[in-house]
Amino acid sequence: MSSEKTKADTKEIKQYNRIKIILSVISIVTAIGFLIAVLFTGFSLRLEKWIGTFTSHVYMAFLLFGLILGAVETAITLPLTFYGGYVVEHRFGLSNQSLGRWCLEEIKGMLVGMVLFTPLALLFYFFLRHSPLFWWIPVGCIYFLFSVVLVQLGPVLLFPLFYRFSPMEDESLKRQLQTLSEKVGLHVSGIFSFNLSKNTKKANAAFAGLGRTRRILLADTLLEHFTADEIEAVTGHELGHYRYGHLWKSILSGWVFTLGGLFLSNGLFRVTLAHFGAVRGDELSVLPLLALFLLGFGLVTAPVQNGLSRFFERQADGFVVRETNHSGPFRTALEKLAELNKADREPHPWVEFFFYSHPSLKKRIESIQAMGGKGA
Repeated sequence: MSSEKTKADTKEIKQYNRIKIILSVISIVTAIGFLIAVLFTGFSLRLEKWIGTFTSHVYMAFLLFGLILGAVETAITLPLTFYGGYVVEHRFGLSNQSLGRWCLEEIKGMLVGMVLFTPLALLFYFFLRHSPLFWWIPVGCIYFLFSVVLVQLGPVLLFPLFYRFSPMEDESLKRQLQTLSEKVGLHVSGIFSFNLSKNTKKANAAFAGLGRTRRILLADTLLEHFTADEIEAVTGHELGHYRYGHLWKSILSGWVFTLGGLFLSNGLFRVTLAHFGAVRGDELSVLPLLALFLLGFGLVTAPVQNGLSRFFERQADGFVVRETNHSGPFRTALEKLAELNKADREPHPWVEFFFYSHPSLKKRIESIQAMGGKGA
């Protein structure tokens, strides 16, 4: 009976992950198709002319252009977003959200995104207009600065918009985690739990922030289902990222990829402008062309960035094995996380290569055992 249940669970997990991958591919194809459609049907040109009848202010026109295209794309992809984010999660018993809560969270996310990225978009357009050949340099540098500020302020300004954070009440566990943090030379401003369960049954933990905002964040679902040693092991993995400087390495590597993408996309953009009847790169009607090149670059380099992320994860796993006495609890914690999150323990190698930012559970367990993490 147990064997039959295990097979049924494995089949369900495979099905869940297969649906998620298919939805991701459909989302990518839809985004590409949308940009191609607005370009080759002349919709973007007609939209630019129509906006010109309302305002002659270039930046207001730019914002209206982006807002309208964004609204159209959101309307087109809303059924896909709803199916993947609400229907599928409920179908597989992972979501705790009501329909109203799901809608509220989606709207909140969009509004926060607009507040954050509107100034960045305006700066991008300013440099595109005034430095048509080299706009990608200041834009790339602004991206880097924005990433640093976002990482630093996220835990205190952004995360509380979506979750309720409170100091962890378990003093014994708190002392365990503080001792572990001090062992790696890390001072954290606090150890907090947050109500992830309001949205999902999944569990998670994170080390977030920079400087005075550095803190350990533990989901209430993690605290509910995991032992103290398992939580310490999971936290040790997050501290491993700190020990190896993965946060800064991720920011810097992301900056390099961003600069490369902006540079190459700008080159292709300049070469193909004339085919769409444009003289200047800041003409609104051809901005979807630039977006198309940037999206293409992101897709091509995503496996490389995911590969780098998987390398970082293996290093952090190794830190747990070498620096703590909890390699056994770490393995059981990984098993529990996979079960709660319905993670595919052994995805197809190509799926892992293209889509996974973490090694598969099977590979992580094998790696921990190879490093000598066999004891408790």
